[in-house]
Amino acid sequence: MRMTARSAFGCLSVAGLFWAGSLANVAFAGTLPSPPAGFKVIPKGSMDQMRAQGVADGIEAEKPHADWPNNCVLDPKLQLGYGWQLAPGGGQVIEMMAQAPEEPVSNQGGVRDEPAGKQRYLGGVLTWRKWTAQVIGTVASGCKLKEMVTYNGKWAGYIGNKIVGVSVWHVYGDKATGQALIDEYAEKVKAVAAAGK
Repeated sequence: MRMTARSAFGCLSVAGLFWAGSLANVAFAGTLPSPPAGFKVIPKGSMDQMRAQGVADGIEAEKPHADWPNNCVLDPKLQLGYGWQLAPGGGQVIEMMAQAPEEPVSNQGGVRDEPAGKQRYLGGVLTWRKWTAQVIGTVASGCKLKEMVTYNGKWAGYIGNKIVGVSVWHVYGDKATGQALIDEYAEKVKAVAAAGK
């Protein structure tokens, strides 16, 4: 089963490269909120540099699933990433994302990656993907599952001169858990980005 870690800016990477223009007139945003209880922050040295320059800020964190069937596949952990990046004109990028068709179904490494919903949401774009992985060679461990299903969601929006985003990966079971995190942190990240207008 393919389980990969993602950048804290997985939610923003499709929106383009980090803005590398003049920093003379950068308005620094406020401090991003801590992740929810139970999540452990994953340090990112490159993000420290961008934060110091005022061109971006992001946090990536993870926590073990409470109900993951570890006798079938090792827990990839529920991951949450959120932040902002300086991107004058980024509103056009968000609009292009909204109008672009969803990526088609693909199969790679025994994992089926398929669309699970895309919509305009909270002033931005919300996209969900469903991963279905075959479980192989787990009879001795007592695993009775034939496949594992997880969801990956990302929301991206634009405020002031910044693209803001929240992503969740490896949501196991009902994707409502991931949706609740996106809803909560989208509003928090927007507030932080707006403070630095």
